[in-house]
Amino acid sequence: MARDGVFAGGPERFVESGALARVLRRIAEPRRKVEVPDPAHDFHAVWGTPLPRDLAAVVRAFSAIDVEWLGRWRPGLSEAFVLPARARENLVDKLLSAERRDRRSTTLVELVTGAPAIGVLRGGPRVLYGLHDPPPLAASAIWGWQVDEMLLSGPVAASLSALAWIHAVAAAQREKLIDARDAQAALARVPAPPTRRAPTSTAAEQNRWLLLLLRDADPVAAAVAFAGARRPALGATTLARVATSVPAALDGLFRAFLFADRPELVASHVAAAGGSRSRLIRDAARLVDELAPPSTGALLASANPIHKPTHVYALPASSLHAIKTRCSVPSSISCSPRWSPAAAMTTAPLRPMAHRRAPTAPVPPATPR
Repeated sequence: MARDGVFAGGPERFVESGALARVLRRIAEPRRKVEVPDPAHDFHAVWGTPLPRDLAAVVRAFSAIDVEWLGRWRPGLSEAFVLPARARENLVDKLLSAERRDRRSTTLVELVTGAPAIGVLRGGPRVLYGLHDPPPLAASAIWGWQVDEMLLSGPVAASLSALAWIHAVAAAQREKLIDARDAQAALARVPAPPTRRAPTSTAAEQNRWLLLLLRDADPVAAAVAFAGARRPALGATTLARVATSVPAALDGLFRAFLFADRPELVASHVAAAGGSRSRLIRDAARLVDELAPPSTGALLASANPIHKPTHVYALPASSLHAIKTRCSVPSSISCSPRWSPAAAMTTAPLRPMAHRRAPTAPVPPATPR
């Protein structure tokens, strides 16, 4: 493999160029039947944006071969993000219900960050794809989600190609397709993740209150989280992004529903979201419309729901006041400038923050077969 040049260059476009597929064909047997997973097939309809090219290339590559792990990465999209079997079933309400049953699920964090899960690292976090990171970032960064601590870490890799390169090198070394020296040289060419603020981390910080409220039904913790982050006021700024960004839509819709003192603010956000290409955004708007007081009127055609949503909780007056009187001090994110490819292979020591960067760790030895 060192001779055929797969790892001769760098990780740029490693996935899109077909190089990942070449590696996989060398280390695993082909499948007899190739099927595109439902979450990939429904991605455009669910998220409102086409399946990104690099993610599509990963799906195609792994669909064609019989392998579960690549290095320390087990790739896979969340099975929950598919179109419901019944057309009128509310996908957002369904996801919230599933989240309450499975405390280790990532569905809600995927919603509030706009970052679909793309697998798990052995002994480490779930990995998320920063769908809304470009721009300002050059590519969708890869993030880690610590399930037990409810912490966003990273970015753990600058791009999906960088993540796949790191674990493909580990797999190739394990299969003795390259030696340790070539593996170290290949890993040395992996770029460090971006250090600038990214939309995924911003959404995770601004929407943490929704995670605590909708998953844990904890209005006190939600009030504290709400007070710790700045966000734009409800109005033209939030309306401009409601139809195109899942995390922005959830923030705008639920803030308007819970805190707006004018019914027209709820109506305008529901109307803007109702015309979105994303099923998630449209169903979030329908959920808020079903929960809104009668004074706001029937804002969408689906004014007569099949069932009453039960996963949004009323806040006590004291907690509502605490959330409304949020602090004006900008929140800070502590980022360490140190990084290595090993940070994308395993987890790292935790710090009590909602978001942190992964510190340097030594490159793990190849796992024996």
